[in-house]
Amino acid sequence: MNPQTAKQSAHYITQQPRPWMDQVVPWLIIGLLLPLYWLMSSPTISTAYGSSDSGELATALWFGAVPHPPGSPSYLLIGQVALHWFGGEPAQRLALLSGLATALSAGIVAACVRLSASDQPRSIRWSAMLAAGLGFGLSQRIWQQALVIEVYALANVFQLLLLWLSLRWQHWQRTRTLAALGLVCGLGLGVQLPVAAWLVGFGVWWFKAKWAIKWPQIGLLLLMLLLGVSSYLILPWRGAVVPQASWGDWSSVAGAISHISASEYRYLVGAVPLSEQVQRCILAIRDLLASYWWIVGPLLIGCGWQKITLAQRWMLVAWAGVTLLWAISYGGADAQVYLLPIHGLAAWLLGMGVVWLAQKPRLAGWIWLAPMSILICLPLGWRFSLRGQTQSRDQAIALLQQQPAHGQLLSNNDQTTFSTWYVQAVLEVRPDVQIIDQRLQQQLWYQRREGLSTR
Repeated sequence: MNPQTAKQSAHYITQQPRPWMDQVVPWLIIGLLLPLYWLMSSPTISTAYGSSDSGELATALWFGAVPHPPGSPSYLLIGQVALHWFGGEPAQRLALLSGLATALSAGIVAACVRLSASDQPRSIRWSAMLAAGLGFGLSQRIWQQALVIEVYALANVFQLLLLWLSLRWQHWQRTRTLAALGLVCGLGLGVQLPVAAWLVGFGVWWFKAKWAIKWPQIGLLLLMLLLGVSSYLILPWRGAVVPQASWGDWSSVAGAISHISASEYRYLVGAVPLSEQVQRCILAIRDLLASYWWIVGPLLIGCGWQKITLAQRWMLVAWAGVTLLWAISYGGADAQVYLLPIHGLAAWLLGMGVVWLAQKPRLAGWIWLAPMSILICLPLGWRFSLRGQTQSRDQAIALLQQQPAHGQLLSNNDQTTFSTWYVQAVLEVRPDVQIIDQRLQQQLWYQRREGLSTR
């Protein structure tokens, strides 16, 4: 351990216990945001805010089957809990899970600021925690994902847990924290593969902070990472048990590897031309600025950059850089949702920006205005509401009802295929109609599942 790290560790080990309000503030944020999200959440499947997969995800989780590649086993497991805990239509229960995950993420952001500002006076620390948590939870893109059925809200929980545990490792460097980092990363990869960007950021941070490399600790990190990733082992079992609702070929090892490695989508990696990547990068910056209110948020984020250490800056650049590269180069639709991890990192910087400004004598007495000004955004968020919006489900029901008895419904887009899958399989509407997705018709696993000719 270098002298600077030793000094930091000694400070944190010998500091007085945190006031009870430090523990309460994150839960206050969760308690404020959660009812708001649930009040506005989608009552059924939807295509809003990049959630065109909602029908397929809801159908797969209802039957305990395997969704589209890579299978998202952690989401499958946690979704099963949501389906049993919450009430209402199955799709609505998963939308409520997204709201709960987003509220928890906002609380974790506040906890990250608490760690980084533990040496500050209580009023400054609490103001910064509130500003960061509410700033994250009330930002445009995050708010939208809290209302729909998708994996991104849950992925945010794991991304921000990784940030919180990384900060704890910086302060105390306990082996158990490193083990928790590996496990959380592995489970996070079971929700969304781009969580792997944290590994790059943490590796750069380790190098720049000049922490001593202890190979037993590295081995423990990798072991726990593998333990978390082992959640993928449930997919062959579920694919074999529920083949009629599962995506992919689970009758062979090659088919399982193909699905888990998402070979079906590999052609989309790096498929975006350079000129369009530049445009996407500009749009990504614009999206981040818009989500944090153009001036106030970016100003606080810039101040936060001044407050954090050089090694932390390197970590953020590496983590956010890999995330941005993936978002602008991956050829899938709705690439903006892949930028969500950057929003979490920006919210942490926003809180640290409040701390930086509070150290200016003329501003210290007014720093409480930072979280209060963010609350002004509450009425503006009502335009994101999906409360009572059932168009996707109703259109799918009407489409199935129009088909002749024992007829076929041909589809060539996600919205039609996934929404009709849901209303037929989960809501049991017109089970006599055969739904054929013309894009999947060439896949052998799909031909077997639907009883089509394999010639």
